[in-house]
Parts: sequence; structure tokens; C-alpha cells
Amino acid sequence: MFTKTDPLFVFGHGLSYTTFTYSHPTVSPQRIDYSQRAKLRVSVTNAGTRSGDEVVQLYIHHVVSSVTQPIKELRAFQKVNLQPGERKTIEFEIKPEMLSLLDKNMKPTIEPGRVELMVGGNSADLLVVPLDVLDSAR
Repeated sequence: MFTKTDPLFVFGHGLSYTTFTYSHPTVSPQRIDYSQRAKLRVSVTNAGTRSGDEVVQLYIHHVVSSVTQPIKELRAFQKVNLQPGERKTIEFEIKPEMLSLLDKNMKPTIEPGRVELMVGGNSADLLVVPLDVLDSAR
């Protein structure tokens, strides 16, 4: 019976001769208003015995919004080459346009509330860190 609805391969699935590990991501500042930017940092380590390339992906999810939003939206990615045992810190700048969504009138807007920033090597194995977007009137 075909009851499983998960994709056979997740976005970002790829075969490699090595493995990568991720540190828990951090975001600074943890609260921003509409015009501010934040920085997400995560360290990636080549835990294998061969060099390899990893594509670090950043997804965004609006926890609460006025209109239904996808569970995760790919907003940025960076490719990094790591030698065995090498570790690099990857940084993503969270810009206001990355947090925008289309409202009920199909106009781009940024709504206050919690946004989950998710980072990882594919769309399924993600680490999450929250970012609070404040109403600019506060």
C-alpha cells in the first residue's frame, strides 16, 4: 500500500565520500524590527576522512501569520569546501526582504511575530533557532 507521503529524496540529498556535522546555530540580535538585520552563524565540520563540499541551506518559517505560509522556505545557501577535520563558521545575513510574505491582497509585507530560522545540509535535517520580529511602532 502507498501510504507514505514523504519524498523519496529530500531537497539537498546528495552522495558524498565524507560526512558533515553542524553546531547549534546562533542568531544575533534575537529580536529585530522591520528595518533591522540579523546574523545567523553555524559551524560546519568535515567529520570524515576525505575532503568534500557541503551546501549549507537556510530556511525560514513564520510561526504565526495572517495568511497560510509554507512550513519552510529556502531563503539562502552557501557552498563550502572542507578538508578532513576542518571546521568553518558560515554566516547568513537575515535581511528584511528575506522575512517578507505576501498578505491577503498579494502585497509584500513583513509581519511581527516569531520566525524560525532553520539551517542544515538538506531540507529534512535542520537545526532551528528563533528570531522575533517586533512591530516597528514598539
